[in-house]
Amino acid sequence: MNNDIKANSELPFNGSIMASFFASYLTLRESGFNGNYYGLVSAYLLKWEVEGILQTEMTSDLIVYPTFDHKRKPTHAVELELYEILKSNNIEDGGHIDDDALQDWSKKILALGEQELLETGDVAFDQKGRIRFTRQGYDHSLSHPSFEKYFENLSLPTFCNLDPQRQQQELSFALLFGLIEEIEEYINSNQNVPKVLQMANRVWRVL
Repeated sequence: MNNDIKANSELPFNGSIMASFFASYLTLRESGFNGNYYGLVSAYLLKWEVEGILQTEMTSDLIVYPTFDHKRKPTHAVELELYEILKSNNIEDGGHIDDDALQDWSKKILALGEQELLETGDVAFDQKGRIRFTRQGYDHSLSHPSFEKYFENLSLPTFCNLDPQRQQQELSFALLFGLIEEIEEYINSNQNVPKVLQMANRVWRVL
């Protein structure tokens, strides 16, 4: 199927990380997928570093140390909950992250994403009460592999010419979809890259 998918730079589900996270879950539900919450958390860590809530530093042996600005916190409730989970696990001091807590948190993101797609008509309940894609939603879900193919073939000069907000958006989805090798290739090909790309190359290593 992926061979028939055309690359497309359109951000999946109007740029909604929550909706895309739920759509990924729904696409792979039958195979037991319960959400790539590591990629999800990385997308939020990138957002926080751009906003100045978090700062990351990578050592020569590729270990990343995160530091929170204790005067600033996320304002969105679900982000604040993630923030408190990471703080309570002493992430700044190399503490072990509670996977159960992250999984419980990611279920709330799934619920919010489901609600978004119900409102847009991309999903609906069938006669047995099981949530499924509508025809419209299935077509929209193809934006995931389309975006992945686009990002996998995106040249560094083209990425550097994007405006900063767009760079962050594309990297957020790259992290969500686990396109780590592509991000590393950008970094390795040229040290003179946008700061947000350097951030993305660090935040996924936090977990």
